[in-house]
Amino acid sequence: MKQTETNHLEQVRAIFAILHGKKEADLLLKNLNILDVHGETVYHGSLLVYDKRIVALNPDESVIRVKEVFDGQGLYAIPGLIDAHLHFESQLAHPTALAEAMVPCGTTTIFAECLDLLSEAGEDGVRAAQNLFRDYDKLPYRLYAFAPRKKTAAWVTKEVLEMEPVIGLGEFEHFTYSKGDEDDFQKAAWVRAKGGFMDGHWGLTALPDMVLNYLPAIGVSNNHDVWNGDDIEKSIRYGFPTQIKFGVGSSEVIQTLLRSIVDRKFPTENFMLCTDNISIERLRKLGHMDWIISLCAQMGISPIKAIKWLPTIPPRRIIWTIRSAL
Repeated sequence: MKQTETNHLEQVRAIFAILHGKKEADLLLKNLNILDVHGETVYHGSLLVYDKRIVALNPDESVIRVKEVFDGQGLYAIPGLIDAHLHFESQLAHPTALAEAMVPCGTTTIFAECLDLLSEAGEDGVRAAQNLFRDYDKLPYRLYAFAPRKKTAAWVTKEVLEMEPVIGLGEFEHFTYSKGDEDDFQKAAWVRAKGGFMDGHWGLTALPDMVLNYLPAIGVSNNHDVWNGDDIEKSIRYGFPTQIKFGVGSSEVIQTLLRSIVDRKFPTENFMLCTDNISIERLRKLGHMDWIISLCAQMGISPIKAIKWLPTIPPRRIIWTIRSAL
């Protein structure tokens, strides 16, 4: 993400002054039902915000000074919802237009891959990606992007890896990595050298077990290519945080995956939720990650546990969303 000049000495002094009533905080959100994802509880309380960060839980209102107060009147405060894997251009919408449909659903962060935009467009695709990411830091959600791995020339991938807000390499194609494709080797080497992330596309149903060792061995950080309970079990066994995708596949597949998690009592910390591909029309009619959490609840999964299936993001600021109900 774009780095801004920060005076950390001033910040730590300011937070100390705020907690002792000697400096104004920006915002007090009070009378909230706060979701604690660590203890898996909900409690009544308030949040104090300074410089886009929560600096206090349940501050003493007789001590603090604050510029603005918001009375939540019992609304729920939950961590901002995160889409762990999304094909950015599949929505056929500009990032700002996507925000209009997505942010009101409580989504504050997306991990987005730019595959189809770049796979055949070459230099035009690189320029399009540059335009797509322009002013990304002004969007009302956080954008973390992945350079395309499959169906794309190596030089294009390298160009995109140098852009902001790109943090890693997009999903692998099992038809090429299983054959030892030299471009695959080069792309993986580039992102490993940068200390970036790699998205998996594992080919569980197409590849022998020995080949399935390849992606976790080179440092791929996730897998979303699961279609049933046996796929989930194998994905977990090979060490993958496994993404359950909702935008691709029929409702029967989604229900099968969720039912497998419930019936087979898979440890919930092994999962992340994502859409993979979802149309703007579907997003506007059904919702985004809030819709997915509601589907989890319908299948017998606690909504608090479902919210915990959202991935961890590099810290920059804390974003929460205020909702009328879980």
